[in-house]
Amino acid sequence: MDNFNWNKLFDILTKFSPINLYKFTFNYGGLKLESLKLFLDNWNERHPVLLEIHSGDITIRDLMKK
Repeated sequence: MDNFNWNKLFDILTKFSPINLYKFTFNYGGLKLESLKLFLDNWNERHPVLLEIHSGDITIRDLMKK
């Protein structure tokens, strides 16, 4: 799972998610900070999203606070 392409997943979610989709939950510690930031930047034009990330990465927590 270390080679998982988070950018591709988030790109697909941003482009093809239905308008009423509002909640995502990720239970994986290998989430790349750059990929998450790209997703949030791309999601900016859509309705707000509830995003749960179960990870011990403090850097991701700091990004989510912004």
